[in-house]
Amino acid sequence: MKLQHYYLLLKRNRILYWEQIRLKFVIVTLVYVMLLLQGRYQQQFYGIFYGVVQAPNDFVMPVQWFLMMLLPSIVVGDSFNQLVKIEYPLLNGVGLGMYVFSIFQIIAEMLFMFWLLWILIPGSNHYYWFSLILFLNVNLGTFIFSLISLFLPPAIVYFIAILLTMMTIADNNLPILSQFMLSRFDSNLMVNLINTVILILIVIILFSCIRLIEFTQIRK
Repeated sequence: MKLQHYYLLLKRNRILYWEQIRLKFVIVTLVYVMLLLQGRYQQQFYGIFYGVVQAPNDFVMPVQWFLMMLLPSIVVGDSFNQLVKIEYPLLNGVGLGMYVFSIFQIIAEMLFMFWLLWILIPGSNHYYWFSLILFLNVNLGTFIFSLISLFLPPAIVYFIAILLTMMTIADNNLPILSQFMLSRFDSNLMVNLINTVILILIVIILFSCIRLIEFTQIRK
């Protein structure tokens, strides 16, 4: 696909995507701003993204962290499923891989706006490496959530997202997902590289399964 054609595809999908998520995006952005302003008032980026280190027999629920991590998936919701299953069959001569990549780019643009809020509003963020890794992990995690939404009902996908988030809160040593918390973050480059590779592999595996969808049955 020529670059000009890709830009046209990107423009089309960007319009369709934002038509579906605009209201949710505004609401979630307001929630983020309130949480982050609260963190700024308390003069700590640390507290919002710190999460928790659970002590034996003493479960603590980090509500702010829980919301910060789960809200991007709520914004994306079923939009990826709609764009792939309903809008893709209407196009001719567009490869599935390029089409999905364009949607991932649009989702990443949205997450980048959230990330800017995360690092700018608190005002005193000295955890630059953690912020960068968090942005990368949240992108890959959201891509995985989006791909899973193609194969499972929305309620089950949301349940999986909430379950994994709660498991991360409950288990101090949960592989990969514990890196989403500042309190458990390992700044070792190799650890983060391995985690990123694993998440990318999950994305690739799920993407390869998209071809199992019978698009001709969806076109009406």
